[in-house]
Parts: sequence; C-alpha cells; structure tokens
Amino acid sequence: MSGHEHHGGGGGSAIALPGSRTIALVGAPNAGKSSVFNLLTGLRAKTGNYPGVTVARSFGQLRGSKSLIEDLPGSYSLQPLSPDEQVVVDALAGEFGEAPDALLLVVDATTLRRSLSLVADTLRLGLPTALVLTMTDELAARGGAVDTAGLSRALGIPVHAVVAHRGLGSDELRASLDTFDTWERPALLPPTEPEAVASWSAGVLSLAGYRAAGIDERTRRIDRVLLHPVFGVLTFFAVMFGFFQLIFTVAAPAQEAIEN
Repeated sequence: MSGHEHHGGGGGSAIALPGSRTIALVGAPNAGKSSVFNLLTGLRAKTGNYPGVTVARSFGQLRGSKSLIEDLPGSYSLQPLSPDEQVVVDALAGEFGEAPDALLLVVDATTLRRSLSLVADTLRLGLPTALVLTMTDELAARGGAVDTAGLSRALGIPVHAVVAHRGLGSDELRASLDTFDTWERPALLPPTEPEAVASWSAGVLSLAGYRAAGIDERTRRIDRVLLHPVFGVLTFFAVMFGFFQLIFTVAAPAQEAIEN
C-alpha cells in the first residue's frame, strides 16, 4: 500500500510519506494498545473520527520509518457486538480506505487466556501479524509466567514482550516493523468452531508454559476493608459524607462568588 493520506478531525494535514505502509494495532480495551502506540509514534500522532461514525481514530508515523501506525478501537472480538467493534471489523476490511498491510496484536499477559479468542479471529485474516505481550512485569509480580518463545512457536507468529511505561523491549519491536513482509506465518490457521477454538487455546497456553497471575495483594487488602459487612458500610458513609461536605461547604460558596 502506498501514498496513504491520513487526516485528523477537521481536515488536519496529512502525515503520511510517499511509499508508506500501515500497521494497525488490534487488542482488547485496557490491553495497553495506547501505551504501545505512544511508544512507537512518540509525539507524531494525530486523532480524528472514522468517516460517517463518531468513533475516534488515532494514527501516527513510526519513529525513524515511513510506516504508519493506526490504533484501532479496543475490541474483544471480531464478531462485533458494539459500534467500536464494528469499526474495527470495517477498518480491517478496508471500508474506510485501504486495509492495513500488517497487524500488531496487543495482549495483556495477565489476561492471555481470555484474549486468545481475539487472537484466533485476527490470525484468520491472513495478514502479516505479530503479537505484543504487555504487562509481563505485572504477571511475574503476581506469580504468573509465560514463555514468549514458546508462545511464538505455538501461534506461528513473532511475539514481543514489552513494558511500555519503562520502554523495555521497544527497540526490538520497532526494528521488526519495517520488515513485516518477513514475519513468520501460522502453518495452520486457528479453527472457527467454539469448541475447537477452546481446544486450540488450551494447546497454545500449554506450549507457552502459561501460569495465570494470582490476585493482586493490594486488591486483596483493599477488598478486605471495602467488602467487609461493617467496615465497608462505614467506609461508604464516610465517602458520601465527604462528598456532601465538598458540595455544601466548598462548591456552594464558590458558586455564589462566581455569580457575584
């Protein structure tokens, strides 16, 4: 794909370079797509809306490259149940212009098990695809584990572990994007039947040596208080009392001062 013209809302200026190719980020909400997008594009990002819909789009130029990165809306599946998910399906099919040339699947390592259905959907598109595994530090801190090399072999695609807020793994990921034509492809595409997908997912997790993360100890300690039948109720009333105090002792006098 060449000569892309990408514009922000309101007819912003194009940022594409001649001969540029587009790599789309696909992933569930809160998987870390925006962090990966910012890591790859820096401050060279623009936002706007997809034609005919109010769903926002973000795109930017890969630093040190002609390639464009597009951050698609968060989606749990490519069988759309919401407007955002429909936009993802339409964008991947080229309904808003040309389809992307390659895909980066962004998956939270702590929720890998439930993310594999989206991985299966995406791999069946047949585009050059790599997987970006985020939150690997959180997975390890909570007693979980995953072998990225084993996961790569199980899926048949490149897998990159990154910790976006610390920049770990970013150089290797960025260097691989301009050569997506050489990325490995799955020898066999994932199945489509739900039961077969479940078996396929179990096999992938086994080959990747995946051990799920335990409950965050901080969450456990907070829940002990907030879900307690006595202390939880007391905390609720204390919070509500604080809100009322802010409204009547701070907000009301400020409103009067503004009116005056």
